[in-house]
Amino acid sequence: MKLILKQTIPLLIAATLCLTGCVPALDNSGLQSLTIPDQFSNAEKSVLDQETILFEPELQQFIHEALTRNYSLKAMVKNLDQVKALHRITKSDRYPHVQADLSYNRTKSQLGLVDNSYISSEFKAGAQVSWEIDLWGKIRDRTNSSILEVEGSMMDLHAARLSLACQIGQAWYQAITAQLLHDQAEEVSESFFATFKAVNERYSNGLASGLDLSMAKTAYADSKTTLQQTQLDKQRSLLELQVLAGLYPDSVIDLPESFPPRIPRVPLKVPADLITKRPDIMALSRRLEAAGYSWRAVSKERLPSITLSASAGLSGDRTDTIFKGSNILWQLIGGITQPVFEGGKLLAAADAKEAAYQQLHFEFQHLLLNSFREVEEALYSTSVLQEQYKSAEETARLAESSWTLAKESYQLGGTDVLTILLNQRQHLQSQTALITTQNLVFQNSIKLILALGQGLPTGNVL
Repeated sequence: MKLILKQTIPLLIAATLCLTGCVPALDNSGLQSLTIPDQFSNAEKSVLDQETILFEPELQQFIHEALTRNYSLKAMVKNLDQVKALHRITKSDRYPHVQADLSYNRTKSQLGLVDNSYISSEFKAGAQVSWEIDLWGKIRDRTNSSILEVEGSMMDLHAARLSLACQIGQAWYQAITAQLLHDQAEEVSESFFATFKAVNERYSNGLASGLDLSMAKTAYADSKTTLQQTQLDKQRSLLELQVLAGLYPDSVIDLPESFPPRIPRVPLKVPADLITKRPDIMALSRRLEAAGYSWRAVSKERLPSITLSASAGLSGDRTDTIFKGSNILWQLIGGITQPVFEGGKLLAAADAKEAAYQQLHFEFQHLLLNSFREVEEALYSTSVLQEQYKSAEETARLAESSWTLAKESYQLGGTDVLTILLNQRQHLQSQTALITTQNLVFQNSIKLILALGQGLPTGNVL
């Protein structure tokens, strides 16, 4: 028997070492397979100040309160709790499993055909211990995979918080824009009504034609249509903002009367920081690494499993005799289990995990490339919109001056109705363009925050 063991054990060890060489090595080089530049190509075109407060306190407080009310985020927190619990379950396989039992047995025995019987009692107390020795690191790989899944879920929560905060910020500025456009439409409608009254008075005095009166009346009617449309846009934007913030959509909400005096600034980092700063990239990075560990763990299922088990028990006919040394029973067992033939099941499982790992690798590269595009696009738009806003300011100033001159000239009889209406409409368009461009500047700043994955204070409220 000893000779057989001496011959069998070395062969088993040799076969195990050969199978160990079939286990894939975890390769994380795919995380850096995309060539990353030292800086963003459009960074120099954007004037970004790292010391400037990103958003006004009212918006920061509004976002903070909205995050505490959001049910989707609360559901994600509970999902994270589930992932953490699953990790604890997986981690428990690294330790011995211990069970204890206590039993009492009472038996009546009949001797022969006569009425001769006796009753026996037996108390038993015991414990069993089993432990799989993680010789190949299979359990360790599964544990590492579960840890990374927990980190990935945490990053998903951060990404969802940042995304919701940015959506609320965009809806906030869109609501301010709709409010400003509505206020402007009211002023313009009053202005066109004043023009209509002036032309009607001149028409009554025979100083204006019927065509002049008709054009002034049409312009005023068109301004009322625009006013009604801006009222609908304002209502819609307020409802959208309230829904995002978890508030009942009743259109009652306090908003600033104008945009903040300063454009939001975003701290700009180097491109490589996206991998360690943007939460959705970090989440997929963790899952890619977790898939690698899972692949390794499944591949090691082809290797032998070494288990140790032990049991010990005490017995006696009375409770005071259980703990006597002569009543102790114990057993120690060691075993090796080696899969031999399962119809290719284990190989197929390993191939599936390998394909899943490679799929995540390509998805990660796509996400990383698309993230760089979002940052570059937002940076380029920052510089363009800054120049566009300056042009819009100049255009609005000139249009207002022309409108003032046209009114004065019409009152003195130096120009016709068509000229004053054209200047009035141009003034309206320039003011609308200025408000719209200012909104685009703020919207683009939020896009840059989301693309960089940092910058917006959201608070740790969950």
